[in-house]
Amino acid sequence: MSTFKCKKEYDIVCKHVLNYINNICNHWYYITPKQLRNNIDDYYMIDVRQKKDYNKSHIKQSINIPCNKVFDKKYLSMLPIDKKILIICYVGHSASQIMTLLRLLGYDIYVLKYGMGQRPIKRELIAGWFDYGYSTV
Repeated sequence: MSTFKCKKEYDIVCKHVLNYINNICNHWYYITPKQLRNNIDDYYMIDVRQKKDYNKSHIKQSINIPCNKVFDKKYLSMLPIDKKILIICYVGHSASQIMTLLRLLGYDIYVLKYGMGQRPIKRELIAGWFDYGYSTV
């Protein structure tokens, strides 16, 4: 509890976290590229990749707010509270973490599944355990 000023703050945060966790299986908050393409105007889009990568190529309506800046007051105040927000990153990992935190703050956040598809390791497949055919019990 060291980051909280009092137990009441801690309890409030825990309540929101528990509510989020209990409901996550009802909706994963992912939008596939195809779904986005068909409903692109429904979202306020934030691309959290590094500026150099955003400048090379990005989805037309998206704005760039690098990952480490999203929670700065300047950028947080830019986020609409009354519209769906889509977070875009390289493969969806960073966006998912940001999505969770922003959802806890009350924003209607979604993630572009697999992001821009920029693999962190060249020629590495973006696939899960099952996709590789690895054994399970």
